Amino acid sequence: YYLQNPSWNFSGCDKEEWSLLSDEVHTIFWNEILPHLQSWETQTWGNILLDAKKQNHSIEVSSLNKIAMNRLVKLYIEAESLISLRLTATHRIYGYMVI
Repeated sequence: YYLQNPSWNFSGCDKEEWSLLSDEVHTIFWNEILPHLQSWETQTWGNILLDAKKQNHSIEVSSLNKIAMNRLVKLYIEAESLISLRLTATHRIYGYMVI
């Protein structure tokens, strides 16, 4: 998968907690989040996760806090790890990979 380009799917995104639909996130989506997603689509997972591993990396689910782990259970997400992609110094987007 390191040679493949990412493709995003938001049908299973969390619409209650940490949501792209929240007012705060909605106001920055078009200016901050979407441009990053579009840029990453032109790169391979190798570029994103290996070349920029300081900013983008996987996180073991077992190392998440209890609240985050409970959200995964509630959303029926069974993953060993999540991917953390850095948007800015303080903003991240989290997801999981389906191969």
